[in-house]
Amino acid sequence: MRSYCALVILANDIASIPEGLDEVTVGAADRIRTEEPKVVFLLGATQGDFPLSPSANCVFSNGERRELIALGLPLNDTLEGIAVQERFLAYAAMSAASERLYISFPAAGIEGEPKHASPIVTESLAILQDLPVYTPYSIPQTWMANAEQPAFALAAQNWNDNTPLSATMRKLFTERREYEARIAALDRAAKKRVVTFADERKAQKLFGVNMNVSATQIETFYLCRFQYFCRYGLRAKERRTAEMDALEYGSLMHYLLEHLFRDTGAQKLHAMKQQELERRDWQPFGTVSGVPAWGDAE
Repeated sequence: MRSYCALVILANDIASIPEGLDEVTVGAADRIRTEEPKVVFLLGATQGDFPLSPSANCVFSNGERRELIALGLPLNDTLEGIAVQERFLAYAAMSAASERLYISFPAAGIEGEPKHASPIVTESLAILQDLPVYTPYSIPQTWMANAEQPAFALAAQNWNDNTPLSATMRKLFTERREYEARIAALDRAAKKRVVTFADERKAQKLFGVNMNVSATQIETFYLCRFQYFCRYGLRAKERRTAEMDALEYGSLMHYLLEHLFRDTGAQKLHAMKQQELERRDWQPFGTVSGVPAWGDAE
């Protein structure tokens, strides 16, 4: 058995990525294993996220967990123990750097909710009072122009400003042909011009020649024209997982019954006996929206 495993291993090329002096290792604080990195960037030091605040929404309460652990059952630690582990992970991440440590946290979450600094930030500032603190308002604007996309975002923010920085950024991206459409849209938004179709035929393909609008469509148009364009022009819909949920099942049943009674007839179905219904050779009568339906072929 050992010789067979050795032959299998020798028959395959097993290699590893060689370590380099300038490599960057990325990972979570509880999984990454670094060996004295020179610089550490600690991201996401927000209150409740890192160190993670343990939640009491579990199957067992904290008191029940204590009793079960005392009885020798191998459960996870108590809330106090989990909090200590999280603080240890924060300490290990902060003390891993041999030369420099950068700690950052976002001012807002993905959905725009405000975020606050965690104890990692506040306690570090309390102990080391001479630490430099950088915010989007304290760093120079040119610092954001170190890459193409942040530079274009900076140009968009200062598009109407009459400053050397704004003029330089406008000239930089105006001379690039790949940015013609984005520059035109940015200039139109800056001058608050009405968004219209350059070619009326495209509008007719989306909305048709004769438009019949409802009260809901009119309300949507005046609330948000872009939403109206996406919903009734592009007919864009939220992407959902393809599954037979209650809504899809109900739509399918309504579709089947509609075609069944329309093609076969209620009287003919009512006259059929149970044995005839079970023996009947139902054939597919078509497919609508990719959903196969079945009915009487006659």
